[in-house]
Amino acid sequence: MLPPQAAHPDEELMSLVFFYELDHDTVVTPLAPPVGRHGGLDPVVTAPFTRERLDAISVG
Repeated sequence: MLPPQAAHPDEELMSLVFFYELDHDTVVTPLAPPVGRHGGLDPVVTAPFTRERLDAISVG
């Protein structure tokens, strides 16, 4: 599968993280570089993190 083409050549592709089949109280700790993309990210609890992201993309 190929990534979608950006509307503009300089546009950055964005991804949405989805925690599949984790307990709602699971703590996920981002990996620091070189494995992760950014350093200094705080751990998140799956249920509130997922709810926040879903609310941000919901329409209406």
